[in-house]
Amino acid sequence: MSLVAPYSAEQVLLAYMVGQATSGTQILKLYTNDYDPAGDVQNCVAASFVEATGVPGYTAATLSQSSWLLITDTLHHYTAQYSAAQTFTFTSASTGVSVYGYYVVVPHGASSYQDRLLWCERFAGAPFSMPSSGGTIAVTPRITLN
Repeated sequence: MSLVAPYSAEQVLLAYMVGQATSGTQILKLYTNDYDPAGDVQNCVAASFVEATGVPGYTAATLSQSSWLLITDTLHHYTAQYSAAQTFTFTSASTGVSVYGYYVVVPHGASSYQDRLLWCERFAGAPFSMPSSGGTIAVTPRITLN
């Protein structure tokens, strides 16, 4: 799947671009509901996702502004890639817990855009079912403009 910046994120992203808001950190979260944001860009908001908070061992990841790398290729495609994969470790999982993708929000209290969705992505091949013994999922956030 491709990264989705839904309509609800456009105001926040534009405010960052023109300096009316400071991005600071973002929070990367995994979601467990069978939701396809690419098919719902007009209505997709942070509340569209069910975070994996009920799965033992899961913790959302804080993305630091200083850990993004800016990369360009010979065709002048520009990419921002997070410097390290964010690994989510589940110590155990209830039967039937499946992870469908991730979403990124502005943290609560960070700006007037707190708790707002920035972008999201459903995993190719989703869902990924967690075995009862637990497991890991690694995500390396990457945004390419071309």
